[in-house]
Amino acid sequence: MGIFKPDPMKMMRKGDIEGLIKALEYRRESVKMDDVAVRSDAAMALGEIMDERAVEPLIKALQDKKWDISYLAIEALGNIADPRAIEPIKQCVIETDEERVRGQGIIVLDEVFNLANVELKEIFLASKADEKAKKVTHGIITEDKEPRKNVEGVTFVKMKYQDDDMFGLPVRCTYEVYTAKNKEQAWEFIKTKSVNKEYYYIEVNVGDVNDPEVIIGLDINGTYEV
Repeated sequence: MGIFKPDPMKMMRKGDIEGLIKALEYRRESVKMDDVAVRSDAAMALGEIMDERAVEPLIKALQDKKWDISYLAIEALGNIADPRAIEPIKQCVIETDEERVRGQGIIVLDEVFNLANVELKEIFLASKADEKAKKVTHGIITEDKEPRKNVEGVTFVKMKYQDDDMFGLPVRCTYEVYTAKNKEQAWEFIKTKSVNKEYYYIEVNVGDVNDPEVIIGLDINGTYEV
């Protein structure tokens, strides 16, 4: 990486995927160089750009000795939603000593890759979670969920997590993002979905997902169009 500290945010603005991948492995012995912050920013930036070239480097980052890098790598892999990440994330959940990494892995395996409840339960029970948590989990997952429904022309894009301010309180909002060719498809699809928790949104972008003509959405209060 040279003698200069990388700037992942600048690389993200330039779309410098290769530079971000190198920054993901950045390490310096000097206490003056905050290498963990560089790797964290690189992982977040790669998750925002969602380029498939980042999948293997992010999978490697799951083994980072700093738990927050593993956490952010899981989140980034969830945004990219490439199936190559499923087995490595499962292994990370099983092997990690960090509860927050374990929890994030389960969320991504559930919400992004739609793993069956029974499989999620097996993964958690094989992990290093404490016995009390395992005992509770053993009794609460008894039925499997329906597989993600598909409507022709509608494609799953990513899970997006966003911190918002609700009435002066910080909340983490989760967006299940899809794209559709037209409004009719979007409405047909949204009617197959349901939401039963606050700050969770299912949104179908009509047209270009980065510059949609309209967004058909669903939250705990019902459907909406923006």
